[in-house]
Amino acid sequence: MDARRKRSTTRREPVAPDRLVRAVVAAGGVPLAQAVSELEVISKRLEAAYPGENAGWGGTAIPLIEVIVGDIRTSLVMLLAAVALVLLIACANVGNLILARSMGRRKEIAIRAALGAGRRRVFQHLLMESLVLSAAGGRS
Repeated sequence: MDARRKRSTTRREPVAPDRLVRAVVAAGGVPLAQAVSELEVISKRLEAAYPGENAGWGGTAIPLIEVIVGDIRTSLVMLLAAVALVLLIACANVGNLILARSMGRRKEIAIRAALGAGRRRVFQHLLMESLVLSAAGGRS
């Protein structure tokens, strides 16, 4: 028995009544207008080569981002804004905690200044402590 399948000779009706084929443009660097014009050229060549099967077929290109995002773009933007707001609140809280901690260490800073440490050196010390705390917090 032959293992190859025979091609179906029955003609399928197009899914879309206007016989439009959609392609998703995912290639970077290809403008949408160029993709649409290339699809039009391809469909015209196919219609000229096979007028019985390809008459009335056309093509359009849809950017990949529209296929993925679709109608939920507004919801995604709102979610992004909410996440940014929560991040802003968290950063403000950490800043306030660091400020409160440094205000509690005023005596230590005054002693360092009295022993000859300049403002720059004290600032560097506080900045390094903050960076070490941030790195430790980022790892956990």
